[in-house]
Amino acid sequence: MRMGMIEALDVHKTYDRGGAAVQALRGASLTVGAGEFCSIMGPSGSGKSTLLHVLGGLDHATEGIVRVDGVDLASLSDDDLTRFRRRHLGFVFQFFNLLPSMTAWENAALPAMLDGQRLSKLKPRAVELLERVGLGDRVNHRPAQLSGGQLQRVALARALMADPAVLLADEPTGNLDSESGRAVLTLLRTCSEEGLTVVMVTHDANAARVGHRVIDLRDGVVSPAKSPAV
Repeated sequence: MRMGMIEALDVHKTYDRGGAAVQALRGASLTVGAGEFCSIMGPSGSGKSTLLHVLGGLDHATEGIVRVDGVDLASLSDDDLTRFRRRHLGFVFQFFNLLPSMTAWENAALPAMLDGQRLSKLKPRAVELLERVGLGDRVNHRPAQLSGGQLQRVALARALMADPAVLLADEPTGNLDSESGRAVLTLLRTCSEEGLTVVMVTHDANAARVGHRVIDLRDGVVSPAKSPAV
C-alpha cells in the first residue's frame, strides 16, 4: 500500500572542508504529507540539495531525525538503507545519470535489475513506463540519440520503476528548455495526482508553483511554508 509521508526534525548536516566545518543544514524541520507535491526553493548554497539527499537517505544527517513512513533512516544498516531506497524512493537528478551503453528501456529497468530481478523479465514494465512518459517510440534508443527532455523523461520512468511511495527530484528542469521543462513538470504533477509524494528542489519560481506547497530554505533552515500562487 502506497503511503509516502516524510518527517524531518531538527536536521543538521555539517561537512568537513579541508579541516573547516561547513554547516549545510542548521536545524531544518518539515513534514510532507502522503501524496503531496512539495517544492523546496532557496538561493545557491542554502542547503536545498543537501536536504533532499538527507530526506532520501543518499546522505546521513549529522544530527536530527528523518523518517519515511515511520522508518527512521538512521536506524537502518547501509545494506538495508540501500534496499529501502530502491524499493520505496525514486530519484530524478538534473544531469539524468543514464548509462550511455544501455537503451532507454534498459536504463528505465536498472533499479529493479540492481535489486536482483532479471533484465529480460523487466522489459514489459519498462516499456509501459516509457509509453506513459511519451517515449513509446524511443524504447530502443540510447542516450546519445535522445534530446535533453527525452533523457529526463527516461530518468523519470526509471524513478517510477519500483512503484515508489516517494519521488525526489533535484532541479529536474535545470538543464532543459522551457517546453521540455513544462512537460517534465506536468508529469511530476500527474504522479502526485496519482498518489505519489513528490519533493522537488528548484531555483525556478515558476517551476515551484506547480507543487501544492513551496518551502523556502535559507542558510540551512526552513522558513514558514506558503501555498503557490495560482
